[in-house]
Amino acid sequence: MSKFSKKRIKILIILFAIIALITTIVFVILKNNTKTHLSSYDNELLRTMSYEQFVDGDEAVDNTDNVKFSSFFLRDLDGDGYAEKIKGTCKEVGNQDTLYMEIIVQTAGYLKDAKIDINGQNFYLETALPKDNELKENYIGNNVRKIEFEQLNNGTQKLLTGIVKSGDYSSSSSKYSAIGNNINNYSRNDNSIVLTGTYVAENGTETPITKEINLATDWYGKTEAKIVSSSTTQNRYDLPDRIDEENGTLTLSFNIDTEEMKKELNLSSNYIEATIPQLNGYNPISVSLKEGTGETSYDETTRKFTITKNAETDANGIITTSVSRILYNKIEVVYPLEAYNTLGNDSVSIKIPVSTYYEGYNNPNTEFQNPYKSNIASTTIVANYSRPKGNVANLYIEVGKYVSNPTWHYMVSKRKPLRLYNEISSEEKDDLYTVRWEAFTGTNGEANGLVLKENKDGETQKKDTFIKADSTEDSMEDITTNVGIYFTNADSILGTDGEIKVYNEDTGDLVHTFNSREWNRYNSSNPYKYENSIKHIKIETTATNANSSINVYNIKELDDNQIIETYTRDEFDGLQYIKSNLTMYLDGQYIGSKSHQAHYEAPYSIANIL
Repeated sequence: MSKFSKKRIKILIILFAIIALITTIVFVILKNNTKTHLSSYDNELLRTMSYEQFVDGDEAVDNTDNVKFSSFFLRDLDGDGYAEKIKGTCKEVGNQDTLYMEIIVQTAGYLKDAKIDINGQNFYLETALPKDNELKENYIGNNVRKIEFEQLNNGTQKLLTGIVKSGDYSSSSSKYSAIGNNINNYSRNDNSIVLTGTYVAENGTETPITKEINLATDWYGKTEAKIVSSSTTQNRYDLPDRIDEENGTLTLSFNIDTEEMKKELNLSSNYIEATIPQLNGYNPISVSLKEGTGETSYDETTRKFTITKNAETDANGIITTSVSRILYNKIEVVYPLEAYNTLGNDSVSIKIPVSTYYEGYNNPNTEFQNPYKSNIASTTIVANYSRPKGNVANLYIEVGKYVSNPTWHYMVSKRKPLRLYNEISSEEKDDLYTVRWEAFTGTNGEANGLVLKENKDGETQKKDTFIKADSTEDSMEDITTNVGIYFTNADSILGTDGEIKVYNEDTGDLVHTFNSREWNRYNSSNPYKYENSIKHIKIETTATNANSSINVYNIKELDDNQIIETYTRDEFDGLQYIKSNLTMYLDGQYIGSKSHQAHYEAPYSIANIL
């Protein structure tokens, strides 16, 4: 052999060794990192590979050669296109697998009083087996535990199938009902399918038979955290009751409502974090949990308030203290009264960035993450506090449209800007939203007139703003303008001789004067349209009547091209609310200032299945 050939052989041997080493390393990495690098299907397959396979001879029944019984699942373990029979299954909670059961009575005798007992410790078996020559009854149900047979004569080959489920799938809340509140039920290998009966030989000899097949059943799942959207904007009209002059405090409260959405795992914990804002530069005096349970902490330096709820189990894995899927938490914040007095308003608004996550008891085997930690859901809660509507003059503001799904809330749609970001269209127009101003005159409301605008006299001009997920605000001065207006209830507050004057607040120019013959011509489908768009308007009226109100509907337009030039897509997704402001004067006297915000959200659809 030449030196060249020997050298080439050595090189090939080294290459094969390197390939073998790399293959081994890759396998070890995959095995040790399945939780982060493998899909759920891969984890299922890895878990399934640990089960015993059903092979030839396993169908044999003791004390007779004429009766055979098998029970198994099917799974292609090696990817060759042919399914192997295996004594176990691994599925995500809410999914299912088919269980096969076969009885064979061969060439002689018969089997009487035969029955199959399904001893599922952590699964339900759903069957749809109608009565026939072999089955005694209809076995149609969601949790069948026993199947009985008529006499099975020789030559019988009966194949039965059922669907193994983690619970009752008629509702999302019961899809893990077979698992119950025992965390050990996510993985069990003591499920059994048992055939019993009496084999009668041709000579009449009777032989009791029993055949038990043990099956492993593994379930795994996920958790998903959500902050209930109906709690993200909270309006309370009891501000005077929150003021304690004697102790010099203002007590504000708000709710953080969280929900776990997947409903697959028993929950092991819930964590909530809220950053309590300063009020007009003043730190809170105290922060506490007034309604709800859990361990709390408050860091005065960072102003972070946390709530932690943990489940508890006994020695058998039974959950003795649970964590609910929907949690309502009322937090109370006490500020020094100076923080309110220096505002000079009869309303208060605070923005609280909050986040939450859930953890759930999962399958304990190494292929899965246990406990399973959900996403971290984050939002900003905006809480508004004002005086109640009653005999005194008052004002109200609403931004956007009031919608019901998934919960009642005010919203402005992101649909048109998203069409630009997604390059579905190159230009979007008429991206409109409405800001409603309401003025109520109260008992002493006979006055020479009222004024509605965005800010108090002498203040810097207030602007609509985007509130972002981190609670900071961006001015919308270059993004939104007033393009139209209409009114309701003007007759009751102003009478037939009244007038409404609309001014350009920036220039002081009179834009239009509405009288009783004109203001009723315009409505939501036919608003009055300005000849030129206006950044900020001011409303002035003639004399007002007592105990009456007027609604002013400002039609505003978003410049979607300016939005996509200003914000990247990720930044745009972080724009959570649109906020607007209102100030009211009655007979020259300052009544108050308020703000309101609507969710700025992407459109989606909800299908209700009856």
